[in-house]
Amino acid sequence: MLQIRDFTKSRNADVEYVKLSRKLRLCKSDDILIGRYGASVGKILTGLAGAYNVAIIKSMPNEKLIDKRFIRRFFESSLFQSVLVKVCSSRTAQAGFSKDDIKDIDIPVPSLSDQRRIVSRLDSAFSHIDKLKAKAEKQLTEAKALIQKALAEEMKPKEGWEEKKLGELCDIIRGKRFVRADIVDDGVPCIHYGDIYTDYGLSVTKTKGCLMPELAKKMRFAKKNDVVVVQAGENNWDIGVGVAYLGEEPAAVHDACFILSHKQDPMYISYYLRSHNYHRYLIDYVHEGKICSFLKPALENAPFPLPPLSTQQSIVTRLDALSSQVRELEENCRKTLAECDALKQAMLREVFE
Repeated sequence: MLQIRDFTKSRNADVEYVKLSRKLRLCKSDDILIGRYGASVGKILTGLAGAYNVAIIKSMPNEKLIDKRFIRRFFESSLFQSVLVKVCSSRTAQAGFSKDDIKDIDIPVPSLSDQRRIVSRLDSAFSHIDKLKAKAEKQLTEAKALIQKALAEEMKPKEGWEEKKLGELCDIIRGKRFVRADIVDDGVPCIHYGDIYTDYGLSVTKTKGCLMPELAKKMRFAKKNDVVVVQAGENNWDIGVGVAYLGEEPAAVHDACFILSHKQDPMYISYYLRSHNYHRYLIDYVHEGKICSFLKPALENAPFPLPPLSTQQSIVTRLDALSSQVRELEENCRKTLAECDALKQAMLREVFE
């Protein structure tokens, strides 16, 4: 049974099979499919054969009139994609579309020979563009690997370092529950577990929201220089990711996070909690399910390489400099990817608009 994720990454070990029946909707490897729901709306899917689920819609062009490769390029164009955006933005429930939403879209249809000529020209140009994108993506992947390599090397115990447990260095308390609906534009700053996410192995905090003052009175707070650690997430890499809270004001913390109060360099602790060294330890303590989580003792007993405070600060300085370089590279890579996509759309507009 094919799902959208099967087209976006290799899942050979997780292939799902269903009993063949007349009720199944089947596709061939050269069929052009389209994602129907959520973040995958409009994603063009092809290359796999089997039964497909309800989150996917299959195009069935009259091949006497239109080439499959030509219709694929039309589906990729802003002319078609903008219709999907408009349809989905009007939905009050989950963003999605049906065949009735797109059946009346006009498609410019030249002769089959012209279609094939156009597709050949587009394929050649897109091949060069995709090589540029692949190069940019490779550079970004290498930069991410460089960050983790640097973290591993910097955190490797050296002469004069102590081996401690994190609980020996930090007072660890858990936050208290609040929901997204409790977050307002003005009030007491708060940190929701969903506000902390990973970016090439480093943690980033989104703009924090606020809680109403009367609700905030019941909360537990991170102070300046406390470290907040995500305790639960949708996959193993997301959990246990630490980020130093360096704001001038205290912030109420959600109960899916732990608050670490300490006398060390907060960014040194935060960098360690972002490293593969820490995650390799933590993985044995994860309770898996729809939401993965770990218990407080796992954090308290985490081995922690402790150099002198001055060494911690030197390590942070070096990692900060490297992180800055990677972010600059990432910005350039994203700019290149955006320019490549814009160039593709310009070529598609020339054909279809």
